[in-house]
Amino acid sequence: MSNLRCTDVSIRLHKRTVVQDFSANVEPGSWLCLIGPNGAGKSSLLKAVAGLIKYSGEVTIGDEEVHKLKARRRSQLISYVPQTPIFPLGMNGFEYVLLGRNPYVSHFGYETSEDRQIVADVLTRLELDSLANRDVSEMSGGERQRFAIARAIAQGSPVLLLDEPTSALDLGNQQLALELVERLRAEMGLTVISAMHDLTLAGLYSDQLLLLHEGTTVVMGNADEVLQAETLSEFYGASVRVHRADDGTVVVLPIRNRDVIQ
Repeated sequence: MSNLRCTDVSIRLHKRTVVQDFSANVEPGSWLCLIGPNGAGKSSLLKAVAGLIKYSGEVTIGDEEVHKLKARRRSQLISYVPQTPIFPLGMNGFEYVLLGRNPYVSHFGYETSEDRQIVADVLTRLELDSLANRDVSEMSGGERQRFAIARAIAQGSPVLLLDEPTSALDLGNQQLALELVERLRAEMGLTVISAMHDLTLAGLYSDQLLLLHEGTTVVMGNADEVLQAETLSEFYGASVRVHRADDGTVVVLPIRNRDVIQ
């Protein structure tokens, strides 16, 4: 699989520039995590890479420019999980995940037994098979989020975009979902670009972190390089302590301000 490259990508929404001259080269099989405060441009950048909003500059996968691709081809290359996925009414979990196979179904055609087996395998690996026959409208927010990730994985695209994939999940299911993505990345050479607010999880699972602030790249590197207390305090406006464990894990801890204003 070829690398994904962004070159001088700028995005304007509502007459305001939300991303300015963004450039990055994401190697096949790597995991880049976008971090930054609210309004930094993370979600807009993911939508641009997915070909869902207009941008200037270039986003390429190999020698294919994303904005020139037809929707079917784009979906074969890129799968995208938004912060708030849409769940059609009257559809059970299996049927919802099966939608991920649409890019491979011919016009007026139907999903094959192979498509259905792929979905069944993904549901088993995500431990969702017991919920496969439940209507998505009856699921909890966390369950729906896991099904959204399952649909993206079933799509089989070499590039996976995740916008706050664990925001609706409890601690155990956060780990379950991210470990699955990591395992698939190792097995299939999946390229992952995510946006996450949990800085500890972001540093734990990604190869590279990229800190955005007001649409501009501040710093890019591994967790040890990017997750510096001074940097996070400056751009998040937060008081934090950064702990580096013996195994290399970088943990970001908020510091409580005990000053009481009378």
